[in-house]
Amino acid sequence: MDTTVVTGERPSCEIVIARHGETAWNADGRFQGHADVPLNERGQAQAVALAERMASARARFDALYASDLARAYETAEIVGRRLGLTPTPEARLREIDVRSWSGLTRFEIEEQWPGALARWGTDDDVHDGESRASFATRVVESAREIGVRHAGSRVLLVAHGGVVRSLQRAVTGAPEAVLENCGTWDFVVAGDGTLRPADRAGQAARGASGAAEPIV
Repeated sequence: MDTTVVTGERPSCEIVIARHGETAWNADGRFQGHADVPLNERGQAQAVALAERMASARARFDALYASDLARAYETAEIVGRRLGLTPTPEARLREIDVRSWSGLTRFEIEEQWPGALARWGTDDDVHDGESRASFATRVVESAREIGVRHAGSRVLLVAHGGVVRSLQRAVTGAPEAVLENCGTWDFVVAGDGTLRPADRAGQAARGASGAAEPIV
């Protein structure tokens, strides 16, 4: 079945992005950021289930990209073995770098820096990590370049909750419900590099947790 979306003379690229499988820090509610935490046993099982879902999808994938952090890349390797694809590492798809918050729970952050979480991403933000603006820039640039490179194709990305939410803001103007581990969300990169919503069936997040804020 042909899934190509045509815009002008250059075809679009359909992208499915998946959040990585669970880690021990996910289970404990700890911020991860750039910490290289591997999948736990449940996360590996989630990745196997994701691989089966992607293998039974309505159309095949032509390429597979993943954040180079272990939890995302291991998820992609498990999925890739089922799809017959080798994941290409992409550092710009890493989670936001939370620096001194890495390894801490929300309670521990609030205890050490009262009010810091509420100010995160605002003009009063004093957090020492990566800014949300620069994070969004690198994520969107990466997705746009991948989409243009694979015009007329279908691509799977494996990344992080914060990456998904940044792309949702770029595509729809606001993030949707936080994805559970190995949940997916679809969008399109048009021929001119514009990020656009997928059709109504594809745009809906699959595996949304309903949480208001992610643990990154």
